[in-house]
Amino acid sequence: MTVNQGPQDGSQTPGNGDHSAQPGGIPPQPGGVPAYANAFPAQGGGVPPCNGGYSGGVPPYPPQQGGFPPQPPQKRPVYKRVWFWIVIAAVVLALIGAFMNGPGSGSSSSGTVTAGSGSQPREQGRNDIQPLTVVDSNYSLSSGYVKYVLEIQNTNTDYKALFAHVNIVGKTTDGSIRFSDDWTIGDIEPGTTTFWASQAGNGDSLETDTVEITVSVDDSDWIKSDGVPENLYTITNTTVNTNPYGMITATGEITLNEEGDTYRMPMIVVVLKDADGKLVGGFDGFIDSDLTVGTQSTFEVNNFAMHADYASYEVYANPWM
Repeated sequence: MTVNQGPQDGSQTPGNGDHSAQPGGIPPQPGGVPAYANAFPAQGGGVPPCNGGYSGGVPPYPPQQGGFPPQPPQKRPVYKRVWFWIVIAAVVLALIGAFMNGPGSGSSSSGTVTAGSGSQPREQGRNDIQPLTVVDSNYSLSSGYVKYVLEIQNTNTDYKALFAHVNIVGKTTDGSIRFSDDWTIGDIEPGTTTFWASQAGNGDSLETDTVEITVSVDDSDWIKSDGVPENLYTITNTTVNTNPYGMITATGEITLNEEGDTYRMPMIVVVLKDADGKLVGGFDGFIDSDLTVGTQSTFEVNNFAMHADYASYEVYANPWM
């Protein structure tokens, strides 16, 4: 809005303190009030007439309420929020640690892995639910972090684990807890095998530490399911390479074969195996956009400082929440 404040040189404008008669206009009135102040009766809701003079060039009207309508609060840009820079700092520190230590640093071990279904189901007809089974597992130490991979099997025929909880605990040589991380995996369908690969710890783990991994499902998270369609995804043209800086990258093409809201953006999991077919490492990531049934899309997932001694790899796509 433009506000006209009059001349800036101190001269007066007509109707703003200058009450001299204007040529051809209305003659000045007694009391120094311009004629037009009483020339018209006050209208409803308008400004009341000024009867009599006033001093100082300020009419005795009460201040008016209102003004510009209130504006909605403006959202702060994401780059001005504290949490944004905390996340950026954490990522940068992790990358610096990976570069300093290089690929394949640390040790590799199968660790201690247990699986359970939580407390025994209490609802009638649900006592036959079997806990999830950890078929194979492995972890390695890299830049003070624990990189682990799990092969989890749901042997039930008509119950899926809506949410499975993965708890990773790192302990020092005297049994003190160095870290404890929790992750949640969604939708492990009946009769299926799911691979999960991730990272745990605070960056200060040592080769002498022990790692315990537990997989469990709460009673309320076992629900009836007909399972997912067979051949839900088709994955082709895959490659896995490691660059000189320790980054391992998997690329390929994926096609969604069945419609479903939870099928459109799956998690891509890459597992690394030795010559005997045992897990030695793994990593995961998401595709860049939702899949469309029948349309082939490309993907690329990567990670730093993974276990370098592998004989083969496999790529899976898991439906995600």
